[in-house]
Amino acid sequence: MTSSDTDYANDCAVVATLEIMGYKWGSLTNTQKRTAYNAIVNSSYFSSSSGVGYDKNDQIFKVGSEAIGKPTQVTSDDPEKFTNVNNYSTLKSYLQSYGPYYLSFNQNPYGSHTVTVKGIRKYNLTINYTTGGSDNYSEGFIAINDHWQSDGVDAFMNIDGLSITTYLTAIVAN
Repeated sequence: MTSSDTDYANDCAVVATLEIMGYKWGSLTNTQKRTAYNAIVNSSYFSSSSGVGYDKNDQIFKVGSEAIGKPTQVTSDDPEKFTNVNNYSTLKSYLQSYGPYYLSFNQNPYGSHTVTVKGIRKYNLTINYTTGGSDNYSEGFIAINDHWQSDGVDAFMNIDGLSITTYLTAIVAN
């Protein structure tokens, strides 16, 4: 779905759900996406003024999956976790163990926002000074679908720049 296909503001978690459903269930038709989207925004978990609570992502995945006839989801086995800054190993472990997952956070410039994490990369950098000596740096980035771009372009987020209110939700497709 493009941003023109969505009807509500604050639906970032809903769009992330459609993306994660596509990873878990295979490609979804536009009709399936629309059916799942409508089911989620009409559920008690969504509010057009505030979106979806960061701890309800697995619940809206369940609503959307059931709306398109996928197996009933058991949300009790969906790992959820608060993380802090400098959490490369946790983010990588979630991706390796569960595939793409939700990342919800509350920080500038986004405010409260949920994205789909679908990749991770660490870059090592050595700076050699002309006066002698050098410094080594390591920077971790996550590849995300950030849902603010109308063209669906991937974005990269510096892991060390994440706020301490970062919340991960992985989905175990049942």
